[in-house]
Amino acid sequence: MSQNIIIIEPSYTGHHFALYLRLITKAFDEHFNIFLVTTPNAINHPSYKIVERETKARIKVYLIDEVEETAKKNSISLLINQVKILFQFRKAVKKIIKNYEIHHIYINNLDHCDKVLPFYLNPFFGIFYSGLLMSPKFHRFQCNIGNKSRSDSTFKFLFKKLIKQKFIKNIFVIDEIFFSYVNSINLSNTKVKFIYEPTIEKNEFLGKIESRKKLKINFDKFYILVFGGITKRKGVIELVNALNLSKIENHCILIAGSIDEEIEIFLKSKISLDLIKKDKLKIYPGFKSESEQDMFFEACDLVWVGYVEGFSSSSGVFFQAGQYKKPVLANNFGLISYLVKKYNNGLVCNVNDSSEIINCLKIFSSNSIKYELFSTNSSKMISIHNGIDFGNTIKKNIINVI
Repeated sequence: MSQNIIIIEPSYTGHHFALYLRLITKAFDEHFNIFLVTTPNAINHPSYKIVERETKARIKVYLIDEVEETAKKNSISLLINQVKILFQFRKAVKKIIKNYEIHHIYINNLDHCDKVLPFYLNPFFGIFYSGLLMSPKFHRFQCNIGNKSRSDSTFKFLFKKLIKQKFIKNIFVIDEIFFSYVNSINLSNTKVKFIYEPTIEKNEFLGKIESRKKLKINFDKFYILVFGGITKRKGVIELVNALNLSKIENHCILIAGSIDEEIEIFLKSKISLDLIKKDKLKIYPGFKSESEQDMFFEACDLVWVGYVEGFSSSSGVFFQAGQYKKPVLANNFGLISYLVKKYNNGLVCNVNDSSEIINCLKIFSSNSIKYELFSTNSSKMISIHNGIDFGNTIKKNIINVI
């Protein structure tokens, strides 16, 4: 007999659809019916087509209003926003359970509502649920990977309440520093489970030469790839400014992905236009398909993950670099910096200092021994961050509590 699972994911950004949701829906085989709670924008995004293709007709879609994260930084605004989001989730679940028996609910990104769920004794009408907590922050200052926040103690208190809630059965985390922190302060709980952030292993490669042919780019340049959602926090401005000051002629930035309005304006500035004229900056806007992703990652020499604005979480692009055996250049701050040092798959620097970026780029492009070491190590980490294991681990733990 088939079992019915509700999966909640309103956001298609940040690999939520193209990677996480895709792997989880694939793990739940033909013995499960999936009820996907999402938004109109999400199902119209190209990344949903990948999910739909691979799960065939097993997904029934229930639409909710568009979910917008608050732009305000204070904790009160965050809590109000999460109340609104959870209201939408509960409304959809209530509608589904009128017609179907639901065996479990999985929230693909608990960050949407993790701060307000503890206020509900029974958030989903008696149905047990699990979720993936992608980016907890209250531990980061104490773990030396982030800035101190006035809300740290409040959010730590709310997390304690969440893990004690009766109806939540699994809290999956991909931040190994956070998982260690939870255990170190006696928050150890069988509900909190660490899983490695996933990738999809590549078995076939176009090769650098063929990829550069398709992109019609120079064979002799050293290309730095900025990929995915291109926003200010990705450190694009810092990288472009550094390259503008650099005297190395054969370095070129490839920007490939959905570009937000602020960066669009910057890429029309004099600095950017001058670099474009000098063939040191190339821009490929818009969402990239899997075949396009292959082409850009294989064509490049280095992947940029130099996040700014206090960003201290993980990054899907960091692990994508490993799929293609590419080294990375990261900011010396946060979880990504920790991972680069752990795997030795690249360099970290203060990305607010152009001279540090330039010096790192010189090392990558001139020291072939170090470059090969970083590339090899980048490839090695992928066996640990296995996408199939990710999906199957979540499935197994959910089955155990149904």
